[in-house]
Amino acid sequence: MDREFPFDLTIDHIKAILMNVFIAGTDTAAATVIWVMSALMKNPEFLKKTQAEVRDLVGKKGFVNEDYPKVWKNPERFLGNSIDYK
Repeated sequence: MDREFPFDLTIDHIKAILMNVFIAGTDTAAATVIWVMSALMKNPEFLKKTQAEVRDLVGKKGFVNEDYPKVWKNPERFLGNSIDYK
């Protein structure tokens, strides 16, 4: 099935489109993190509450243990599935 387009679509165009898709994904994540951090800085009470919740789950050293039951309840439920959780 041939379709006529009003423009020529070359391999360079396809590469540029794919690159935009990947860059947009990382740029969006970075923009989201920046937005969240600026929102936290503007709301000191919410920042303290968020810090307390994170420290309660992660601790002050910042190490996350995937098997810690308070953070990850029953990770073995995924055994036998196609998802590799380890």
